[in-house]
Amino acid sequence: MSTNKTMRAAIYCRTNIPDRTGAEQQKTIAMKIAKEQELEIFDIYTDIGYSGNDFERPALRKMMIDIEDGKIDCVIIESFSRLGRDMVATMQIANRIREGGIFLVIADTIPNQPQEEISLC
Repeated sequence: MSTNKTMRAAIYCRTNIPDRTGAEQQKTIAMKIAKEQELEIFDIYTDIGYSGNDFERPALRKMMIDIEDGKIDCVIIESFSRLGRDMVATMQIANRIREGGIFLVIADTIPNQPQEEISLC
């Protein structure tokens, strides 16, 4: 029996306008990464119509609670700016995510290489 545990991924999407189109595009990109890396999608956290300077977003707060509860092994975001626009506060969130040994995968930093050359999580 295999002891390899499938990694549980959270997908986080945010738009500052009340239109789901951008969030759906972010989700599509993140789901492709999850599929390529054979990650189990634990949940998709989406904040629609929230500024990147608002760090009390409901989905972001829920995701951080799930991270603290050990439910997530990996967080996938389309770009770093989806976490936030204030660089200091955004880095604090990224550090909180990584402190628990959680991988943070940022889609727009992945090189354009064949999948077998990339191991994210």
